[in-house]
Amino acid sequence: MSAANNSSRLAIEVSGSSSRFALQTPDRRFDHEADGADFRRGLFLTVDRIRRGLKALSEKSGLLEARLQGVPTYIALAGVRNMEIADAIKSALPFSNVVIEDERRSAVIGALGENDGSLAGVGIESFAARQINKEVRLLGGYGHVLGAEASACWLGQQLLRRMLQSEDGFVSATPLILDSWDVFDGDLAKLLEFSGSAGPIDFAALAPRVIDAAAQDDANAKYILRLGATYIKRCFETLQHRQGDPVCLIDSIAPVYLPYLPETITRDLTDAKGTAIDGALELAALLSVTQTDEWKSVAS
Repeated sequence: MSAANNSSRLAIEVSGSSSRFALQTPDRRFDHEADGADFRRGLFLTVDRIRRGLKALSEKSGLLEARLQGVPTYIALAGVRNMEIADAIKSALPFSNVVIEDERRSAVIGALGENDGSLAGVGIESFAARQINKEVRLLGGYGHVLGAEASACWLGQQLLRRMLQSEDGFVSATPLILDSWDVFDGDLAKLLEFSGSAGPIDFAALAPRVIDAAAQDDANAKYILRLGATYIKRCFETLQHRQGDPVCLIDSIAPVYLPYLPETITRDLTDAKGTAIDGALELAALLSVTQTDEWKSVAS
């Protein structure tokens, strides 16, 4: 994937929580970060965020936006599975050579490079993957309604379920449960209203309660984290992780699960080589064509 290292390319990563932009020219790399945009809440916001990021890179690099629009571009858009949506976003953008995919493959390439290995991405949402001979197999990443197991979003949802189970007398009300009712002023109706309208970021905002309570040996919190760890373990088993191959746990809450994962996984833990935006740059390199000498100088 490094065959086009001498060509300029552009990588963009957009999720609900943040957006990242990277331009690699023959001489140097330019990076920009901004707020996120969830395409599920309107395509306009996502398109506008990308256009603003392109403008910021133009200002940082001194290259005209018109030139950047012709650079091979890879866009990693969190959660996009419908190619009609991807095509709609693509048609609203000015790029002439662009691919839009969901963020999982760029995260794998960023973390593992060209190496064989397994990965679990556990942030606001979640997925797992294994790379063998540069071929990537993906699990999960189906969104917070039907998937996102072990993620921060899922932790928040599990907390709410546990609160309801306690309300019905199925589980004991530990400090985690009792304290979390304060979020809803002790009102069941408010909890149910929240659960019906909340998005991934809203649910994920409850995750620190679970994580902090587990550190205090709260039984309900530890139960939830064990469930999440079991899911991660099953992902690696399903992917047929090979002992001795690297294992990367990436994204914000992945380290929380380390005490709950078996040694068969943790003994192969390896630091990620890079991030999803680095992987997106590598994937953009596959789109690269030979650039002319004009890219070697700053646009006037």
